Amino acid sequence: MPFTAIYGLPGRGKSLLMLQHGLRIAEKYKLRLVTNFNLDPLCLAYYCKINNLKWLWNNIPKGIIYYVSSNKNFAQFLQIRRAVILLDEMGLYAPSAQSWTLPAEAFNAVANNRKMCQHIVYAAQYPTQVHSSLHQICSEILYAEGTTVWSEQLGNERLLFKDCHLFMPSEFEVWFRDPIVRKNPIKVWVLATKHWKGIISALDAHTFRIYDSFGLLETILRTVFKQPEYHKTRLKEG
Repeated sequence: MPFTAIYGLPGRGKSLLMLQHGLRIAEKYKLRLVTNFNLDPLCLAYYCKINNLKWLWNNIPKGIIYYVSSNKNFAQFLQIRRAVILLDEMGLYAPSAQSWTLPAEAFNAVANNRKMCQHIVYAAQYPTQVHSSLHQICSEILYAEGTTVWSEQLGNERLLFKDCHLFMPSEFEVWFRDPIVRKNPIKVWVLATKHWKGIISALDAHTFRIYDSFGLLETILRTVFKQPEYHKTRLKEG
């Protein structure tokens, strides 16, 4: 199972892309879902039902959705076998500071993540926010550069148009490091292997109901959940 990085400026659709991408992987490989942000289980179940994610829909009541507090270190997220692990604000766990090194227990967990049947998907604004030891082992990179408009109702920027690209690592480096190449729309279509582009659909709008995209990660995790280790989300059948 690979590492996937998702980069993009605030409000450009990283979290939307991360959740949708993670759910597709979980359904395909029949994996648990581990997140460091709060999910609404009813909205999540409805999303799975209308998207024909049958395995997830059938197994959410069995407790396959896990929350892990943000005050845990990176290694502790990797203790759950057979899981898609979604980590927002990855710079909190693996900062790019020169003095930071991957802890021994985290290094061991990363080395064994394939044996643990894990797929790690993390989000950050820039590659430079995340320590190079993790960025360099990514097998694919997604970049979100959607268009936003100011919303009086939200009191914040609202994503209006999604524009996401999937790169292999070598092609991403060529595209991201050269400002001239990045401004050339033809280059992105040549270098990227897949694209998601268009106005925000009703399905995308429902995805935003699954989680609080404007909440501060640390605040959400401190106030919503009180468990010391992790919280397992369950739906009562019927």
